[in-house]
Amino acid sequence: MKFKEIQRECSKIMFLYYFQNVVTYDNVTKYTFEDRVWCRDKETKKKYLTQYKRNYQARYDMKSKLAECECGLFNHSGIICRHMIKLYNILGEEVPNRYILRRWRKDVSRKHTRVKVAYHDPSKTEHVVSYDEML
Repeated sequence: MKFKEIQRECSKIMFLYYFQNVVTYDNVTKYTFEDRVWCRDKETKKKYLTQYKRNYQARYDMKSKLAECECGLFNHSGIICRHMIKLYNILGEEVPNRYILRRWRKDVSRKHTRVKVAYHDPSKTEHVVSYDEML
């Protein structure tokens, strides 16, 4: 599910236009992106592109190599937004691991998967095992 959301963000990069960067203070640069506005249809629940445009600013810290976007998608849902993806693409940098949350990764060992629960397999309960041994 989250993979699909990231794919949707990446496909919306086509409608994103980068047009300005301003160095605000020694290590922070502000990048301005012009983005098209997406709306959701109430009946079909599908998103569609409108003719309206909006500007978003993303800040990039050169020391820590971390970015922050004013759209707040990462803070809201834990998914990196298209503005930050485009920013790292412009800079030629890799997306830091900070933006790939542990809960969305497949290669992480989850603690709840190591717990053995007897009701999943009735042949493993203590009563069933002792009965099998008696037979």
